[in-house]
Amino acid sequence: MSTVPAAASCTPVTALVRECAPFIEELTLALGPHVEGPQVEEPSDFVLRGRQALIFGAKRKSSIVKFVGREHTAAKPEALQRPFVESCRREVEFFRSLTGKPVDGDGDGNGNRPAALAELFPRVSATLATPVSSDCRDEAFALVMEDLYVAGYAQPPSLSEATAASALEALSALHAHFWADPAVLGGDRGSFWALERRPQEELDAVAAQERWAGVVSAFAAECRDLPLTLGRDLALAARELDAVVSSTAVTMIHGDAKPANLFSKTDGLVKLIDMQWCGKGNPFSDVAYLLCTSLDASLLKSGITTATEQEDDADAELVFARLIAHYERSLIARLNLKSEAARLEFSR
Repeated sequence: MSTVPAAASCTPVTALVRECAPFIEELTLALGPHVEGPQVEEPSDFVLRGRQALIFGAKRKSSIVKFVGREHTAAKPEALQRPFVESCRREVEFFRSLTGKPVDGDGDGNGNRPAALAELFPRVSATLATPVSSDCRDEAFALVMEDLYVAGYAQPPSLSEATAASALEALSALHAHFWADPAVLGGDRGSFWALERRPQEELDAVAAQERWAGVVSAFAAECRDLPLTLGRDLALAARELDAVVSSTAVTMIHGDAKPANLFSKTDGLVKLIDMQWCGKGNPFSDVAYLLCTSLDASLLKSGITTATEQEDDADAELVFARLIAHYERSLIARLNLKSEAARLEFSR
């Protein structure tokens, strides 16, 4: 979910609500203070437009409305449209599970999750989804969430070591909660990058090598110690590597953990968003993806052409080692607490 500066749009809230068809009535009810009445077209304090997100602002209250409709799905390559729509439905299902409201109404009504799990995410006041359609472009989804910006959270473009540690703690809480959960392990895989969701042409060794050659050309200094055939080698090994990751699924993973999908505060609190790609997986998939895509460049190298390159590399390895160890300690502590709680419950 991304946004653009407020100055890019001053469309009245009620007009934006109408864009979110077929959820006009539901969103009007959920947004409450934002919509004074069906005839009122007064602009809000701010309205941010972004990819698959509309942020509504008002003097007393603001909410984030994440809406996905036909235009968003149709803009994607045809091969990715169905997986994208399925991911949107998966996110709605996840947030409904936090309040015991299954998306298809077939739950047991006792799906309320512990408060500790709900604290990892923004409060969601409305979860909307149209029925499954033979044409996935006809399906639409909307989530109404609290505005975390107003609550003092921010979305950093990259993560400091302290913020990365907090994000890993949040992920460890998610992983520990769903550890060995039969419902999760019997469900779909998580991760945006699971091979079963990727276009098959991405596995073509020749094309992969061409893409890698482009990376090497653009970042020659950074890539000088890497194999020139890395693109081809990874494409040829992709199925085997993916099989290892798939066979070691033990819990629910976020599936797309990166700065754009989390909010943080200066006191270390972190909230996770965008659960479209959650599902069963190896928890270190989240850890590796977060660390490799999110750490501030200053933590990895202070310079490419300085005389301290070896020291820089050693420092980067230490940062990774510290953060991985931090995650492992947090996960083990949470799993121990979970086991003790289960033991006490069993002994009653």
